[in-house]
Parts: sequence; C-alpha cells; structure tokens
Amino acid sequence: MTIFFYGPNRYELLRQLRQMMSAYVAKNGDLGLERLDGSTVSLAALSGVLTAVPFLANSRLVVVENIATNKTVSGKLAELMAGVPASTVVVFTEREVDQRTAAFKALKAADKVVKFEPLAAPKLLAWVKAEVARLGGSIEHAVARELVDRTGDDQWQLENEINKLVNYQPEVTAETVQLLVAQTVERSVFDLVEAMTAGRAGVALVAYQALLEQKETEFYILTMVQWQLRNLLTLKLAPAALSPAEVAAAAGMSAFVAGKAAAAAGRIPEAVLRRAFVAAVDCEFQIKSGRARAEVAVEQLIVRVAGRVAGQVSGRATAQE
Repeated sequence: MTIFFYGPNRYELLRQLRQMMSAYVAKNGDLGLERLDGSTVSLAALSGVLTAVPFLANSRLVVVENIATNKTVSGKLAELMAGVPASTVVVFTEREVDQRTAAFKALKAADKVVKFEPLAAPKLLAWVKAEVARLGGSIEHAVARELVDRTGDDQWQLENEINKLVNYQPEVTAETVQLLVAQTVERSVFDLVEAMTAGRAGVALVAYQALLEQKETEFYILTMVQWQLRNLLTLKLAPAALSPAEVAAAAGMSAFVAGKAAAAAGRIPEAVLRRAFVAAVDCEFQIKSGRARAEVAVEQLIVRVAGRVAGQVSGRATAQE
C-alpha cells in the first residue's frame, strides 16, 4: 500500500505520521520500520527498500520524506510505487510540491492521498480546547478565541503557549492569556488596520508605536498593512456565493486569516478599503522613490486614512442632524 501525505499544515501531517508509526511499533515492533530522506537517497537504495520483503517482522512500514526534490529518482517514482509488495506500507510526505511535475502526478496516484490544510477557526478552537484538556487544564470558548487571536493559526506556537499557560495555572483565563502570551505581528497589524479604517487615529498610532517597540521597521509594517488591506478587499469583493474558506483557497491565504478578514471586511465600507489600499501603495512609491522618509510617511498614512474616515462619519452625522 502507498500513502501520500502533503500540504502546508506540517503540524497535523507530522502528528498523523507519528500516530501511524507508534501504532505500527506497538503492534509489530520496530524491526520493520524504516525512514528515508528522499531528497538524497539513490535510485538503487530506494528501489531496494521499497521492494524488500519483511525480515524478522510480519510487515514493513517505510516513511520517505521529500522525494519530490530528488530529480534522479522522481522520474522513476511511478514504477517504484507499482512494485511495492503487499507486505509493505510506504508513506511519502511532502511539504510543498510542484503539481506540474511527474513526481507529484505519481504521488497523487497513491492508494491513499491526504492533504493537510491549516485548520479553519472552528476546528482550530476545538483543537485548542482539546489540547488544554489533554494537559489537565480547562479553558472557556471565549478565552480560547482570545488565545488564537493573539497567536494565529500556527499550531506549533499554540502548543507551546498552551503548555506554558497550563503549567502556570490549569484554569486558563483571559487574564493569564493577556499576561503570558504576546501578540503576533499579524494580530498587531490587524488591530492597526481596523482602527485606521474605523477613523480612530489615536488607537491606530498606539498600535503602530507598539510594533515599532517590537523592533519592526516602518517599511515592514507598511508591507504588512498592505497585505492586510489586500486580504480585506479580497474578501469584500468576493462573490457572495463563495465561503471565506473557498476564497482563501482561491487567493492562497489561510482559512484562519480569511475568516478574520471576512468578519472585519463586513464592517468596513468598500470605498474606505479601496482608498486605504491605494494610499498604502502610494506611500510605498513615495518611500522607494526617495520622495519621503519611511518613518514620516507611514505615520502620515495612518493619520491621513483615519482622518478621512473620521471626517466622513462626522459629515454624515451632521447631515442627519
């Protein structure tokens, strides 16, 4: 049997692989278990391992990692996979694969193919709560959401934060999350953009200053602001028939990012997003062309966009009065 595991969610991929290997060793011992670095293995060596019959074991489990990068082997992969005996299970794992290659086409023809995508928000929150419970702790749904909002959808980092929180205090609360878990740059930029596009210049400048205190450069912050605005516009302009997850797949963003962007985009007028994005692109041009210094231009961008939004809101309120 041949199995192909691939995709960007390396955490879930490796967790599934570890479970498979542990179950195999518990049942059969480790004599039939073999793991190969596919990026460096020779054709002869790989062929020998895949076609070998069990010795001192009833079956064999072979794990081959990153075979698609091995140009000397990938062209023969379909032939090698066809020769795997019934006594052997071969698991091929890849992080990134060029789907145009012969290697990917061969691997996609495996008996079982699983693509590991980043978890969407509901599944990620369920995983956080299950992980806290596994460690003997407890966490409310709202607190789990706060943790994910601060950390993002990186399960490696979330696992570390959960261990830290439960070791500090088994009952994970909003207070302990705020005390022990630092916000990611992405979350800080998200807060900055939300405040900027809501006309709250003071709040946006505080968020901007916090990013500078984290040693982020002005130009990097601008790049992240553009990225966040682009995501918001993508979700805002997407056909209503498409879910955030479908938009994420089409646009190449994570389901978690798409979910947050979709919720925020619903609160921000399209015209505001368009003007803010154009202003951010123009700010980059001014900096790169030497017409403005980054430390001045980015701050002015924040104040200008927030000021325009605040002026529009004030103008509408006055007209209504």
